Amino acid sequence: LNARNTHGRGNYAERWIDDWGLFAFERESSAIVLLSNRTDAGYDSRTLEHVGFAPGTYLIELTGNAADPLRDPLAEAAALMEQRAVAEQLDAAVAAYEALYERAPGDRRVVAGAARARLARGVGYPGRDAEDLARARELGIACLLLRREVREAAASRGGELDPESFVSLVGEDRACVQVAARAWLRWLEARGAGGAALDLPVVQALVDRELALAGSDGELHALRDEALAWSLPPAALGADLERADAAFRAAAAAAPGRRRIPVDRARHVLAARGEEATWRGTLELVARGDLDESSPLLMENRAARDLARLLLEEGMPRPLPPAL
Repeated sequence: LNARNTHGRGNYAERWIDDWGLFAFERESSAIVLLSNRTDAGYDSRTLEHVGFAPGTYLIELTGNAADPLRDPLAEAAALMEQRAVAEQLDAAVAAYEALYERAPGDRRVVAGAARARLARGVGYPGRDAEDLARARELGIACLLLRREVREAAASRGGELDPESFVSLVGEDRACVQVAARAWLRWLEARGAGGAALDLPVVQALVDRELALAGSDGELHALRDEALAWSLPPAALGADLERADAAFRAAAAAAPGRRRIPVDRARHVLAARGEEATWRGTLELVARGDLDESSPLLMENRAARDLARLLLEEGMPRPLPPAL
């Protein structure tokens, strides 16, 4: 390995040392090195909050270990997630990420990945494990708490997240913000947002932070979460159907192949407005549509089609009268 010759420049700075045999140092703005004298199986990771690199800098892994599933089990878990349209593969991904989380609860990649796997199963196979969405939300919050400012603010409030602390979440926290917001919203959707009024301001603030951090590659996810965040609450708790509908439309235009977006719009916006003809037409398009068996969206689209058929069978719920 020629890393010493190519990246051995910049001032030396110690960045981590602990009782577990791990030591990290930086050649400032050039290289970060994590060393271990452990001889047992598995892998370790640490989150370094103070480094000399500019925020958003992409790092290149030079040892080859990150792409080797024998050395980095995270790569194996991620590979299983890529095959999540097969229920058994998704089950294996959930198990793999949970095992990794037990070993490395401070690794953002692990915590966000574990939350994402649970969320995928909770949405794609809702009858497989009734606790998936609650666990996804729990892991998403754990991921947010890896940011020191969020953790300290929560500690001062008896463990409750402080929306004002979300401003401290930055680019490296984006995966945590994204999965925490989505998991929280789907959990609220499943249990009824009206029964969780205390959660709504927190999750809406989290979605606003997600929108601020989104970037071009995260815009679709942020739009979908914005739409849910402002359509799930009852009118008395601050629903904004115009904002939600605009976000649903923008998300649908950006990703026309995602069948869950029109289903969510019909369920949370069109039904609330009492637009039965549009509601029915939107759901029938999804319910009758063919699925691309080779698409990476197969699991999500299959679940969306099943949900559309169920909603049509049950009929559109009557919108609630305005609160007095």
